[in-house]
Amino acid sequence: MCRDKESARLVCEKLRLKTVTLDGDLYDPQGTVTGGSRPKGNACLLVKIAGLQAGREQLAAADAELKAASAALDEWRKQAEVHEKLASDLELKARESPRDAESRRESPSS
Repeated sequence: MCRDKESARLVCEKLRLKTVTLDGDLYDPQGTVTGGSRPKGNACLLVKIAGLQAGREQLAAADAELKAASAALDEWRKQAEVHEKLASDLELKARESPRDAESRRESPSS
């Protein structure tokens, strides 16, 4: 199967194989060419299949991108939780009275 007439003709001539274009034109190494082109409104089944396959590939790529973005978002959420905990601890220490801090420094460590 070839995308266009020129490619189909070259494959047919060089490799001596029957070829067909996406439009449905058949090329035979015996020298016969059978037209299969249809008006643009009635797209060939092969064209529809190729379009479907391209759509599937795009969907798979978008799905992989979504999974990667989701994993990154999960990691950012974890980092945000750690940051919030550290910020809360820092705020508690900042509110601690100087007397409490002094008594903690003077008490013997266990």
